[in-house]
This record gives sequence, structure tokens and C-alpha cells, in this order.
Amino acid sequence: MDSENPTFPASLQPVAPPVSPVLPKKNNLVVILLSIFLFITLLISAYLFFQVQSLTKQLAQIQVEVQATPIPSPTEASAQEGTANWKTYTNTKYGFTFKYPQDFSLTLTSQNDQGVSFAPGSYKDLDFQNLPIVSFYVYTDFTNGTGHQDFISALEGRGYSGIQNIEIKKFEGFGGTQFTSRDLQAGSGGLNINTVITLKKGILMISLSNSEKGMVDTYYQILSTFRFLN
Repeated sequence: MDSENPTFPASLQPVAPPVSPVLPKKNNLVVILLSIFLFITLLISAYLFFQVQSLTKQLAQIQVEVQATPIPSPTEASAQEGTANWKTYTNTKYGFTFKYPQDFSLTLTSQNDQGVSFAPGSYKDLDFQNLPIVSFYVYTDFTNGTGHQDFISALEGRGYSGIQNIEIKKFEGFGGTQFTSRDLQAGSGGLNINTVITLKKGILMISLSNSEKGMVDTYYQILSTFRFLN
């Protein structure tokens, strides 16, 4: 029996200690940078969100202001230009007022404030047959229940001929019916532009005689200043 080289059973053989796996070191710098980037991104997102909310409110307010302020059409705007310093005529009996140019002369053409005419220059020098003249006349024998079409048809028996171009018009503050005609009463046979407006005490007709000779723009400016009295 060999005593110098002892043998051991397999179950008693020495076992080497286990070796722990080598784990990669965490890159702390990368984690810190990612955290900072995420924080900045959140701040920017929050700032943009509140900016969008603020702009949305401002746009909504602007839209409300635009809708609340009526913008006149180009025709209305051009008609209203230059009328601020005009003279004012007021008819309290029939309840209306309008403006007319400073250089126009005005005269009553009938009793009881039913008719008035005006044109540039002195009224005594006016040539009714050849000059364009604006006139207002209240027909009291027609009630406010008379339709404009019936009224216009009745004018044919009162010296008006060639009635045509009948058209419903909407002006600022009132509506009317417009038509053209030839005025045989004045003797000129010139082309008249007429606007019919219903009053409480009759029907008002605003006319421009001899319109082919000018003052059409002035006529529409005068119409733009027409108002009912309260």
C-alpha cells in the first residue's frame, strides 16, 4: 500500500470556488445626459402647448371683433365718402332726414313739406328741362299698405312713361324699389332714376332727373345718408 500518494474518493475531491461573472459598468454620463434631454423636451412641449392655447384665444377674440363690426361693401363705402360736411335736411312731418352737398341750393316745391328739390348753384337759375336735379316727393294719397309695384304702375297715369328696370334695393337702414322712367311732366323726357320708400304717412319717391347728364354718383351718396327719424 503506497502511503506517500494517498487517493481520495471522487466525492471528496477539492472543488474550485465559483467565479462571479464580470458585469459591464454603467455609463452614468449617458444616463445623466438622457435625463437632461428628456427634461428639456418636456419643458419645450409645455411652453409650446401654452403658446398655442394663448394664440387660439387671441384668434377667437379677433374673429368675434371682426364679426361684430360690419364692413360696408365697396359701393356703400364709396357712396359715404365725402358726406361728413354736407348740409342736413330734416322733415319732421313725414319722419326722415338726409344730407346734400354744401354747394346745392334747396327749395320746397309743394306745400305741407311734401316736396323738395335741390341742385348745384342758385335755384332760380335752374333749368329743369336740361339739368340733373334731385327731388324728394311724398305721395300722401298712397297709404303705407300700398305695394311698391302698385305705386309704380299708378305713376304711368301721372306723367311718367317708359318705366323699366324695376329692382328691389337694400340700402343702409332701409329698403326700397328702384326703377327708371321718362318724365314727361317736366317736358325734357330725360331719363330719371327713381327710388321708392314706404313712410308711415305715404310713399316717398327720390328721383334724379336728366341722369344721363351727370350727378349719378351724388344721387347715390345722398341716398346713403337717408335716415328715418325715431
